[in-house]
Parts: sequence; C-alpha cells; structure tokens
Amino acid sequence: MTQTGVLDMFNGWLRNILEEVSADQRLGIIHALREVLDDEEDRIDAAKMIKKSRQPKQWTEKITIAAAVSKVWEEFEDLAGEMREAFDNTPENLQRSQVGEAREEAANALEDLKHEKPDVPEAIGQKTVEVLHTRYGSSRADRRDDACATLAAVVGILNAENGDESKLRDNLNNVLSEAENVEFPEWGCRT
Repeated sequence: MTQTGVLDMFNGWLRNILEEVSADQRLGIIHALREVLDDEEDRIDAAKMIKKSRQPKQWTEKITIAAAVSKVWEEFEDLAGEMREAFDNTPENLQRSQVGEAREEAANALEDLKHEKPDVPEAIGQKTVEVLHTRYGSSRADRRDDACATLAAVVGILNAENGDESKLRDNLNNVLSEAENVEFPEWGCRT
C-alpha cells in the first residue's frame, strides 16, 4: 500500500472515531497524537484535521414529497429496530433500570410512529422539496434529527399550499412532534 493510501485510510479512521466520541475523549486523542507526532508540521496537520472533523456535514437534496416521506419512515423503522434490539439485548436485571426503561420507551414510540405513515396523494407526492441535511455524526439522535428536518421541510411546502393538504400536514406535524421527543439513552451520561 502506498503512503498516500495509508494516510487516507488513517484519516478516514480517525474522522470516524472523532465523530463518535465526547469532547473530553477527543481532547485525550489530541494529546496522544501530539506525543506520537514528533514533527511540528504533522501536529499542525493533525490539529486541522481534528478541527475539520468537528464541523457538521451539510448537503441539500431535492426529492419528491412522496420519496421524502418514505425515506423518513424507513429511518424511523431502522431506529425502532435498533432500539428494540438494544432493549432486548439489555440484561434482564438491567431492563428495569432507567436506561433499560428509556430504551424500551424509545423502541415503543418509534414502533408507534411506523404505524402512522400517511398515504401521500399522488398530486402532492410529485411535488419536490429541498431538504437541508445537517449531520454531526451518525448517532441515533443525529439520524432522528435529520429525519425530522426532512419532515419539517415537507410540512413547510404543505403550509404554502392552499389545497387539501391540511390533513396530511397535520398528520406530519403530529409525527414530527412525537419524533422530536424520542430520546436515545446510553449507559453513562450520554443521551
């Protein structure tokens, strides 16, 4: 493998790690890297890379309303499955702990959302919406927030319409409200 290939692989690996760790852990990684890196130029490059990795990833997507709604519900289904699995894999003696119960509540809430997927009328479904995606990482909360941003963009388009979109808009607003209140507990202090 070439030196460039090794560096690219290391950079990708480091970015993935830095997206998933707390600020204190990130600081520990920086200090460890400083000890390993003996060249001042390498340290400056590492610091720039770490700073860049903390920036949110943003992109816009033009998508039909029907496709946006389907995409959001796929994410809700994935999150529901992950939270159900997290609860089921929690040891029985911890399932009634604060984290265990919160996992079950999150799984139940997301499973309930799966059943609230609206039928999008064809005339409305073909309209396009531009969604600004902002993701700081790939945590469950980040993915939920991204799905909620998509729903909010759809609701914004429906608010601008003067037709029979009120039922769909109200349904999506209710789902948006419920989804924003789902918490994703982990062991320790992270939520």
